[in-house]
Amino acid sequence: SRAVAVAAPGGAFIVPRPGASGVADTCAGKTFVMTGIFPEVGGGAGLNLGKDRVRAMIESFGGRVTGSVSGKTDVLVVGKDPGMSKVTKARANPKIALMTIHDLKMGYRAGPKTA
Repeated sequence: SRAVAVAAPGGAFIVPRPGASGVADTCAGKTFVMTGIFPEVGGGAGLNLGKDRVRAMIESFGGRVTGSVSGKTDVLVVGKDPGMSKVTKARANPKIALMTIHDLKMGYRAGPKTA
């Protein structure tokens, strides 16, 4: 499979692929929630803008995507115009990391952190 370049303001966001532009299983065992829209990724419309592609990207690296922030959430992926209730709930839990898709991409390149 090939990385997909998507036109965006300020340049294209290259969607990483396991083994090609990122370390496979980087997100294994992690639970993600998305909030906001992701116009730099493209696909979808309205409140779903870019979410299907971001979900596919996370799942391709072994992550699980759910719809709401809970005690099982590891990462809140924050897009443009995020839902403040999800952000507030995630900030209240020190175990939940808030990341952009650009942060995720850098993490995929580095691979999983070893303890």
